Amino acid sequence: MVSSAARILSNARRVSGLSQRELATRARTQQPVVARTESSARDVTCETLDRLLRPTGYRLTAIPTRSWTAAEAAGAIRAHLRADNEDGAYRDVIQFNDDLAREHGAVRVAVVVAPPERTGDDRYDAILAALVEFRLNEERLPLPTWTAGHSLVERWFVDTNSVDDPATVDATPEPFRRRGVIIDAVELASV
Repeated sequence: MVSSAARILSNARRVSGLSQRELATRARTQQPVVARTESSARDVTCETLDRLLRPTGYRLTAIPTRSWTAAEAAGAIRAHLRADNEDGAYRDVIQFNDDLAREHGAVRVAVVVAPPERTGDDRYDAILAALVEFRLNEERLPLPTWTAGHSLVERWFVDTNSVDDPATVDATPEPFRRRGVIIDAVELASV
């Protein structure tokens, strides 16, 4: 099982565009140290993880939440998609939606500020960006820059039973519609 430290470091390194070797050089350590940390083969202290993160432009910070971060949600979705489990991927979107709906203010921003890795499916990248914008707009909170873009060329009707249904298009919140993700707002009502 991959540790939280491994996921955090791997995501930050990849999003920042660094190879393991480049990160090791900037962190003044050796590439195998980075590799072992990312594979969970090596336990690291918070101090060591923070030192490895700094060259990526990230810091290790604790926030008071049990919610997924955008990076964690994207990772879970990516794992489901790789396993050809689209139902699981969609359930993760809904779980992340519920998590965001439960958070408020600075914590809501904190769990989405770090850019997630791509999910491997443009539809899910678009729905995550739209979801973050939708939930942050509810409280007029600032949007992280990573949410820009992520638009689909062809519209994706999330509910295949509503393909080309004008009522579903009309009921789709603007951040989703603008990105080509057609989903009835009722689907986003937190439970």
